[in-house]
Amino acid sequence: METNYYRNFIIIVESGSITSAAEVLHTTQPTLSKQMQVLENMLQTELLVTKRGAKFMRLTAAGEILYKRLKELCSVEDLMLNELASATNRVEGVLRFSIAPGRSERFIQRVLHPFHERYPNVIFELNEGIITTQEEQLLLGRTEIGICNVELTQPEKFEILCTRAEHLALVASSNFQNFPRKHQIKWSDLRDVPVAISGGCAVALEKLYGDIKQELNVVSISTSKQTALAWIETNRVAAIVPLEKGELMRSDLQIAYLQSNMSLEKSIVRVKNRSLSYVAEVFLDFYKELES
Repeated sequence: METNYYRNFIIIVESGSITSAAEVLHTTQPTLSKQMQVLENMLQTELLVTKRGAKFMRLTAAGEILYKRLKELCSVEDLMLNELASATNRVEGVLRFSIAPGRSERFIQRVLHPFHERYPNVIFELNEGIITTQEEQLLLGRTEIGICNVELTQPEKFEILCTRAEHLALVASSNFQNFPRKHQIKWSDLRDVPVAISGGCAVALEKLYGDIKQELNVVSISTSKQTALAWIETNRVAAIVPLEKGELMRSDLQIAYLQSNMSLEKSIVRVKNRSLSYVAEVFLDFYKELES
């Protein structure tokens, strides 16, 4: 029996239904249903009770036992692979991230590219999603490391490994006529500027200033930074986005930073009390080295 059947069974249980698990695993419901039939035939017992056409599922007594033991089995397998890799100093395998929308390009250029040059046998899997999706992926074991740019909704379940400061910036094309003519701007300088805002910035601004749709000339609020920046190509809208220190932007853009007591941070997180694969531990050491 392939262990991915066992791991998929765990994800089905923790997702609450085969349909939900199929979404998490990026596969089809019939595929998972067939895998569960194989498990039940092999063990000669019913494991799941489901209702056709509904997101309903419960475990049988046998299913409860199997779930508990498979959690232990998969944990031991993960530990074994981790120890073997560590003992042989092999840095290879798949490194899985949950990452905020629109952050992959910068993350690849600044971090993953140099990591890959040092460890060419590592394969990267980047799963973009809003913070609740990131948390779900991490808790289900779909990914190991989260790259988050907004506050966690379940902070008690995660450990913040390191943070990187970001700053709110107003960005526009060189042809945009209504741009404030200074490098540092205040909240009041934004009131007459048509803006597109990335979602994380919108949440942070509303905590500080209230309903930004009433306060500003908001044209668009989008999930990703890239979508907000796409508006500047119209030459009629500026974007409010987070920028890291040293982040390179096109030379033909106008950029001003918002003066505020608001702090923004990009955080690297993991699930509390869950062991990481050897390759993930190597990556975290590399990231800390990169930041020092």
